[in-house]
Amino acid sequence: MKQVGYIALIFMLAASCARGQGAASDELSIISTPRVAKAPAIDGEFEDQAWAGAGRAPFVSAAVGPAGYFMMCYDERAIYLALHRDEPLMNTLRASHKNHDGEIWNEDNFQIFISPRHGHRNYFQFMVSAINTRWDAIIEDYFSNINVTYNPQWTSAVKRLDAGWRAEIAIPFDQLGATPADGDAWGLNVCYTRANETMPVHYGASWSALITGANFHLADRFGLVKFAGAGPVAKVTAVPCEAGRRQEFRFEVVGDGEFGIEYAVGPRGDLARQQGRHKAQGNSPDACAITPSAADNNMLVNVKDNLGSVIYSTGRLMLSTPAQMRDGQKLLSQLLANGPADEGKKKYGIGVISSMTKVLPRRAELVNELPARDIVLGCARNETEAAQILLYSPDADLKDVQLELTDLACGEAVIESSNLWAAAVGFVNVKPQNNYPVNFTGWTSDPILTYLETFDAKAGDIQPVWVSLRAPAGTKPGTYTGSITIRPANAPASRVGISLEVWDFELPATPSLPTAVGQITGAREVYAHQKPTPQRLAQLDDAIDRFHVSHRIAPPDIYRPWPITKVEVERWKSLPVNAFNIVYIGDRQLKKDSEEFKPGLDEQIAAAMKLVAEAGLEKRAYFYAFDELHKSRHAMAARVMDRLKKQYPAVKILTTILENGYDIDGALGAVDAFCPLVSFYDAPRARQARQRGKEVWWYVCCGPPMPYPNLMLEHPLIESRMLSGFMSFAFQVDGFLYYRMSSRDNNGKDISGGPYVDWDTFSYKTYNGDGHIWYPGADGPVTSVRMENLQDGLEDYEYLVLARAAVGELRAAGRTEEADRLDEMCAALGAPGNELVMTTTDFSRSPAELLEVRRRLANVIVQCQDYLK
Repeated sequence: MKQVGYIALIFMLAASCARGQGAASDELSIISTPRVAKAPAIDGEFEDQAWAGAGRAPFVSAAVGPAGYFMMCYDERAIYLALHRDEPLMNTLRASHKNHDGEIWNEDNFQIFISPRHGHRNYFQFMVSAINTRWDAIIEDYFSNINVTYNPQWTSAVKRLDAGWRAEIAIPFDQLGATPADGDAWGLNVCYTRANETMPVHYGASWSALITGANFHLADRFGLVKFAGAGPVAKVTAVPCEAGRRQEFRFEVVGDGEFGIEYAVGPRGDLARQQGRHKAQGNSPDACAITPSAADNNMLVNVKDNLGSVIYSTGRLMLSTPAQMRDGQKLLSQLLANGPADEGKKKYGIGVISSMTKVLPRRAELVNELPARDIVLGCARNETEAAQILLYSPDADLKDVQLELTDLACGEAVIESSNLWAAAVGFVNVKPQNNYPVNFTGWTSDPILTYLETFDAKAGDIQPVWVSLRAPAGTKPGTYTGSITIRPANAPASRVGISLEVWDFELPATPSLPTAVGQITGAREVYAHQKPTPQRLAQLDDAIDRFHVSHRIAPPDIYRPWPITKVEVERWKSLPVNAFNIVYIGDRQLKKDSEEFKPGLDEQIAAAMKLVAEAGLEKRAYFYAFDELHKSRHAMAARVMDRLKKQYPAVKILTTILENGYDIDGALGAVDAFCPLVSFYDAPRARQARQRGKEVWWYVCCGPPMPYPNLMLEHPLIESRMLSGFMSFAFQVDGFLYYRMSSRDNNGKDISGGPYVDWDTFSYKTYNGDGHIWYPGADGPVTSVRMENLQDGLEDYEYLVLARAAVGELRAAGRTEEADRLDEMCAALGAPGNELVMTTTDFSRSPAELLEVRRRLANVIVQCQDYLK
């Protein structure tokens, strides 16, 4: 066959490329495949002549960009596929199952979905792992039944490369029950799974566009394979796409005759632009390059033969849906409408959104809130609430922006400005990774730059400003008003009004939900780059503890390798700390090949427990033991914990030991509190455990991924708040654990500069923001939007506790009718299946809905108080 044309399209995108969402059926991916005279040998080599003229298409992943390709051809007997996956970390591939139809879906694999009639009800699925183990099934009744008794005769071969692996596959048509005629089109999708090396979860990518994070079994998103006979086909390659870099697709057409390119970019999605006809002569291919404007955020490219028939389509490739793009334009327009004028010209835009929305500086469409002109919030006494002010200057940088807060007044009552603070929110550059599905990469908001006295806002950016308002204990109820002034050096000042309604109840100083968090060795680890003296270390440890407690979170100590000190006990006694760890109990505390503690540890624990007893803190103390220990070592751990429990029967033992039965068989009787991963939390089993006197907490770390909640940088910000608040209450967990609060991995420095911050977001292996919720500043922790939302969630938790208690007091006072009515409302707001929380994967991510539920809970508490007066 003869190459007659070549075209390269280069697209400048503002962030990494993601596959389309909700594209119309005529915008699905299309690939044409040729009939070949000689079938390729199935050996994993890709060297046969059949592949030289085969159709070729890239995989595109929302998480990591293009990461491989596949080719197709056919003859009268079978369809043939050659699949290639780029993988720089070959030593991390997971592939161990060797039996046919083994559980290779949790391993690295390629998957082929074939629907001969392109119906959505039934289709075939074929899977091959990185060690050539095969799995096959007929998927029936819209994925309601997986028929693995289907065992067709098909062949495959796998080859490992230095930086990738490939598979070659032949599937006979008689095993599919149909043989295509030239010109027929079948439903097809080709996908790969990249297994996570540490968790029973994975992510993948597909050829035909899926909604980000969707299951591969989304049959209405299958593309089309056209059996082209001798007609022309396209060979398409793609270059990996990173934030702010060019996305390049190269189209090479193989066959006789002219071909055409049509493409569409931008939010409207109209196929209004024609690239024209192309025809190459000899070795002189036609080529061109196109660079859309920044608004051209969606893309569709069709390659047509000389009769106008589509022989290849990318399907709709987009960063955002058209509806999202329209919302982004509305946001920017509203910001500009709110902004100050200078001689009749708007210099910059301004507006207020919730504290629960992550802001990407050039992705207005992801804000998903229309901004208000002023800050309007409600809170209890002894509570902090926050909002974000967005600045947007389309034409010029805003220089040396200052923030000025006034007192808040309600008649003669005043909340002094010392209880309020505001600072620019900084951006960190979230890196592509291959561990979990995401909705974006690139620059996103996280650190709150409290160390900057002034800041610049770049032209074209959406720059958030964090505004925190606190009603101290004892504040008189009522609506307090004031303002914040944004004062750039090179543009007019702008005033944003503040209205804070303080409700007539007070949150307890000591949090109701116990927390257990880690920092390995405290300031010694995260501030090692400062080479601090012992005195300086003590100052930093004190700052870290006080920072945590001010956010209603326990001091970070679950992995402490030595028992607590007198200084710590005295500090924690003076602070509202509800839980703290005596010392971590694990392999490092044991003698080699022994179940005995290392020399001196027994004596150190005894001395620490004496300090705790003298301070009257025994009920707050616990031992954290055997982090994520595998079941094969449970018997050893049980003996160690039994011995510890006999010595200190009043002290709780908390563990994340991998035992999802919560000791239903009694083998781990010394454990007082089990802590499973959120995805493994079993509410009915947890209730049974509590009936046996056990506690059941939960935690997140580098997993679970979406749709479960997590604290990683790519997850919606509101999840940090939902997880520690409404979700923890709804599922009646006894505590929340997080393994590390700040990380020096890949950084080893104090945070500085901004708003764009030079910070490596891989805080644990290749996970963005995992185990890193606050940043080390020169003199102590620098907070983040995730840290603030964790605190807000713990305060939301108090609303639910107070509402339940208030209803109970009302019932005890004999006001049964009122109590029944308000109790029903509490149940509707604070149990699984309520307005905010259905399951651990189905919960509200709407800031407006959460704030409305808070307000209704506040009304329940205040009504109960009024009835009892």
